[in-house]
Amino acid sequence: MDTPTHSPQPEAERPPAAIEKLFSVQEALDTRGFHAFYDKARPDGNVFDDPRDTQKVFEIFEAKSKASRRLEVSMNAMLNGKGKGKLSAEEQKACKTHVEKLATEDPDALLELQNDLNALESHPAEIARKEAEFLALREEHKPEKLSATKVELEARKKELEQINTEILATKYGLMDKALALIGGGKKEENEEKQKATQAELVKITADIQALEKRITEAPQVVAKVQAELAKIKGELTLAQERVFAEHDVAKMVRERLLKDNLVALTGALNSTDLAKRQMATKKFREEAEAGYLSGEIEGKEMSLDEDAYEKLMWEGGTTAEGKQVVGMKKLFEEGIKKVVEHLPEDAGQSRVLRAYRTFMRMSGAESGTVGFMDEAESKEFILDTLEQAEEEAKTKHSGTGRRIYYQSLIRHLKHPGPITV
Repeated sequence: MDTPTHSPQPEAERPPAAIEKLFSVQEALDTRGFHAFYDKARPDGNVFDDPRDTQKVFEIFEAKSKASRRLEVSMNAMLNGKGKGKLSAEEQKACKTHVEKLATEDPDALLELQNDLNALESHPAEIARKEAEFLALREEHKPEKLSATKVELEARKKELEQINTEILATKYGLMDKALALIGGGKKEENEEKQKATQAELVKITADIQALEKRITEAPQVVAKVQAELAKIKGELTLAQERVFAEHDVAKMVRERLLKDNLVALTGALNSTDLAKRQMATKKFREEAEAGYLSGEIEGKEMSLDEDAYEKLMWEGGTTAEGKQVVGMKKLFEEGIKKVVEHLPEDAGQSRVLRAYRTFMRMSGAESGTVGFMDEAESKEFILDTLEQAEEEAKTKHSGTGRRIYYQSLIRHLKHPGPITV
């Protein structure tokens, strides 16, 4: 009988190995804008002579296209975050020019810019994650918390050791010994209990040793994460400085902001509208803190004399151009007095308070701050003004009751709430 033969089974088809796409000079030349870019990057080069060099130039070309848009997005995010709108059309064009220049003249600087943009995009989320990790780790490794856990474990260990000692000291009669031989009785029960106690003792001893190691290493563990967090923050700060301060576009933006600030802040001196003046003082403080009150404009160093500006805004006087400025101090004093002087003589206290609050809101001082003063200084200034007005009302408005209106406002600011007897 013939032995049946088996045909060999075909091998399962293997998926083709991933093939890395080869660089094609022709495809690169089909990419819009690459001709001109190569010509600038390699003024004496031949695109076909060295394909690997052409590939390197093409990679820079592609990186340049993305970096330009990413730089624009980052600059807009920075400006928007500070309430300063976004890049002008001219500044957007400057972003492209700046990146183009880096790509053709200094490709390594373009790579650095990419790394900085990566940091701007990824580091804020990484910092938030690391800060949460640091806070949780610091809470877990608090010395008092670890010490309390150790005390609990040691107390339980002592309890188990006592149980074990008591079991070993137990005396058994003949009946207990006999029952133990057939799997029962008190002796058998205690032996099982001793095994469980011994197992827990081994575990709790290991837990105490591990905890002691944690206590010893806790400062280093927390410090390590803290150092990692500081490193990421430092990288982000450095990236922000380079992207937002060190190149031509950043300088152009800074020059525009400085120019806008100088125009807006000096222009506010011409207004007698308290709300506009209050807005100007707020802007002044913010821009001074951000460092946008001095710098170069069209090659000339320009700055706002901060002390002189504050004095002129608050006290009034004459500008360098000879214009007279009415000080905010006078405008507020007059405004506070008018709150009362414009009220009818039979106005109730609630109307007096309502009129005062309306004035504070319309003057822009609703938050309780006046001019460049903090809340406590503002309250003192308003009280001084009201007390002075009350004194003046004794002769200026004698017998009209307006002096009592001032007293009501003074009492309300010093001690809010009704008076009962």
